Formats: sequence, structure tokens, C-alpha cells
Amino acid sequence: MRALVTGGRSRRDCSRRVRLPGGRLAACVLALSAVTTLTVFTGCATRQPPGPPVPESLLLTGYSAWFAADVDGNRDLLRSVLGELETDLEFVDRTQRIVGGVRLAAGGPGTPADIAAVAIGRYPTGWTRFALGVDRAFARHIVRVDDRRRIYYQERDGSLQLALAERDLLYMSSGRIAEMLADRPPAELELDPDLYRMLRSVGLPGEPAALLVFENPGQSVLQPLGLEVPAVPLVRMALSLDTAEADRLSFGGTFVFRTERDAALFSRIGRLFVVVFVRSLGLEGAVAQQTRIGVDGTAVTFTGIPVAPEQLTSLVRRLQQEGP
Repeated sequence: MRALVTGGRSRRDCSRRVRLPGGRLAACVLALSAVTTLTVFTGCATRQPPGPPVPESLLLTGYSAWFAADVDGNRDLLRSVLGELETDLEFVDRTQRIVGGVRLAAGGPGTPADIAAVAIGRYPTGWTRFALGVDRAFARHIVRVDDRRRIYYQERDGSLQLALAERDLLYMSSGRIAEMLADRPPAELELDPDLYRMLRSVGLPGEPAALLVFENPGQSVLQPLGLEVPAVPLVRMALSLDTAEADRLSFGGTFVFRTERDAALFSRIGRLFVVVFVRSLGLEGAVAQQTRIGVDGTAVTFTGIPVAPEQLTSLVRRLQQEGP
């Protein structure tokens, strides 16, 4: 999307500079979502989420997993991770914040069946549509939504759909773009209040800079993550990375159980459980010694697991290979 800020060139010259060849934009969007949802990235600063529009209010509901990330405060890390994956970085450079929902296929976290995300950033309307219009990986479509003519773009050889809802507001979906463009109640009226608060707080001081939340995770989610524990009575699993110290990342999370008794029982084996989990993700380190585990009612939290950027790159690459 470098061409979004160029001007004074012929259409032929601009198309060479604007085009996002061979689906590179699609790969970037999906890789960015993968980094967010499957590794829960963060950086060395947190920032206040941008003002209106509030992307969390524009989410579609009905998903089994949710993610949110403050891209502005994590740009250097994202460029490092996605650059190693040879992913186009122009979308990352223009994005400030991204939130979304994911419905997983039977294969588990590596196989998203459906995704709908909202990104805010610097997407000038005219040039964004021009960039997508000259990209041969995407086809332009027109749909009538609420008696209005709306434009969206879809991968010719895939399911990714993109629509500029308004200036600097981009919708992404794998098949529900018309629903996203339609007038509908704010998502906070349908989402669980705690879930909405968690997503909305990402990037605020003292809060995670990125978050991945599984609602009612079953064995189809837990087993591919290395958690082969039968009948774990989990209501919610939230994973995050934070900046523990300067230039240092720290992985943590919260397991929410149905009852306080379940949480208390789990906390007794929690350290071993977390060690197995973290190592299954390839995040090796002095896990057992540095992990801090606490119990608060029905919630069991763990914090203090160091993560290096190169480990995130390795994890995303491995998950991409295991995907469909």
C-alpha cells in the first residue's frame, strides 16, 4: 500500500508501485492475525487505544475465540516477526489496532474456519480502493446492504474479503463481509461484558498489549495446544504477552473454571500444566523457576514466562505449516 501516499504518476506506473502481488496483502492480513491470535504478540510500549470509531463495537458475534492487539505500540516487533516470514509489511505499517473473532475448524488453533476482524489505521479511501483495484489477486464486488451500494474486494483464489467501511476503518472477513457492512447493534450489547472489557482494555497502561481469549475451550482446542488433560472444566482461557522489563517480553494467561473448587484443584498441578503448555508452543526457557501462579476465586493466573521475538517467528512458521 505504499502507493496510498504517492501521486503525480501515470496509472501504469502507479500500478507497479501499488499492486500487492500474488496475494501478499492476504498473506499479511492472515499472518498478522496469526501472530495476534496464536502467539499473542506485544512490544516495549503500550498506548491508549485510538478514539472513535471503537473497533470492538463493530465486531461480529458468535465466535469461539477473540483477539485484540495494539499494533502501534508493537510495530517494531511485528516488522521483525513478519519480516522473517517474508510477509508484506505495508499493511502493518498502516495499521494502528486490530480486533477480531475466530471460529476454529476441527483441526484446532492451526486451522481457522472463519475470521472477522476490524482494523483502524491510516487507509486513505481513494488510494486504498485504487490499490486493491489494481491488485490482480483481488476481485472487486458490489453488494447492496441496507439499501446502500457497498464495495468490497475478495481474493480470487481464496476466501479473504476486504472492505473499507469508512476512511481509516477496514473490515476483513472470510465470508461475512456483507454482515459487517450492515447496520447492527453495537457488539457490546451481545458480547459477555467481561470479554468486551478485556478486549477494549488491550493497550491501556497496566493491561496486556495483546490478548487471545478462548470461550468454553474444549479438547479440540486444548489437545493441539499440548494440554491433553481429560475433562478440564474450563469456562475461559485468556493468553497474553506483556513487557516485563525493558526489551523483554513475558508470556502469561488466565484459566477460568466453573467453580472455585475446580480452580483450587487445578492450581495444585498448575505449574506442571503450564510448563507442558508453554513447551508445546516451543517457548522453551526457565519456565518452572520463573512462572508465578495465583488463584483468585474461579480464576488461576500464570505470569513471568520470558519470550524472545525469534521464538514468536518460529512458532508462527510452525503453525502455518501445520495449518490447512
